[in-house]
Amino acid sequence: MARGKVIWLTGMSGAGKTTIASSASLILGEMGISVHQIDGDDVRKSYGRKLGFSRTDILHNNQTVVQLADAEKEKSDLVLITVIGPLIAGRLLAREAFAPKFSEVYVSAKLDTLHNRDTKGLYSQAACGEINDLIGVGNGVTYEPPLNPGLLIDTDLESVHDSVEKFVKFVNDFCNKE
Repeated sequence: MARGKVIWLTGMSGAGKTTIASSASLILGEMGISVHQIDGDDVRKSYGRKLGFSRTDILHNNQTVVQLADAEKEKSDLVLITVIGPLIAGRLLAREAFAPKFSEVYVSAKLDTLHNRDTKGLYSQAACGEINDLIGVGNGVTYEPPLNPGLLIDTDLESVHDSVEKFVKFVNDFCNKE
């Protein structure tokens, strides 16, 4: 198995990126694949406290994510990035840094579903005008879906179990490619 593969799970807040990656990490660990996960919330808490959600700040945050992944890829078989990464240009930074050992997974859900899940209360806050920079909503930065993801997971149509199973198969195939 080639060490240092990187997969970026991208999608709107609440789509299921962290849920899928966390569950898959346990399964992959049992398969003998060492995994390090870089989560967007953790990165912002630790490294991006002063960053907002402008295009410039998002790209700066994505550069930090790429630097963190670069530091971890030599220690693990796989680095999973679970960061919204709404801009194609931000995810391109990772593709350029890690190709050919990089893939992008699009975790998709309809906006209505995200509103209904509202796991962090962000969509309710945006609807009430408490926040005005929620990615993909209102005045926030528009989410730019991947043009050609390595895998599409549609959490509107798939259960968490099915999504995790599909992702684990994808990762296993990806990690065993040289």
